[in-house]
Amino acid sequence: MDTDVTNTTPFDVEQFKLSSDSSVGQTRRPAQRQRRSSEPFLRGPIPWSWLVAAGQLKGHALQIGLVLWFEAGCRSSRTVRLRHSLAAQFGCHRDTVLRAVRELELAGLISVVRRPGRSLQVTLLDPTTGTEPNALGDLEEDCR
Repeated sequence: MDTDVTNTTPFDVEQFKLSSDSSVGQTRRPAQRQRRSSEPFLRGPIPWSWLVAAGQLKGHALQIGLVLWFEAGCRSSRTVRLRHSLAAQFGCHRDTVLRAVRELELAGLISVVRRPGRSLQVTLLDPTTGTEPNALGDLEEDCR
């Protein structure tokens, strides 16, 4: 079976050339890493039920709770020292901070260790059980 090559249509290379305005085949630049923002941020997950419970308390409890979560994110630990300088950014006086801490403690959202002459040592608790979780990210089921 011989095939006659002379009777076939010639292969037209020009039909496969890309036009000059076509972007097909151009290499893409690799995605740039996002730069870290110098702006402070909250590191989560923060359990929604914790925020709801803190939001229903009197005074500045929610604001102080957010300060505690900020510190927990920075330290990668649920147990942190309460810094009054951070609370001052929310316009909270030292006495206001102590009242808010008392409210959060009575609600079972935090536990506090008080030592004379030292800052408060606060542990953020699991809002459903009132106990300390094993790690910072143990409450991811609240995000589902």
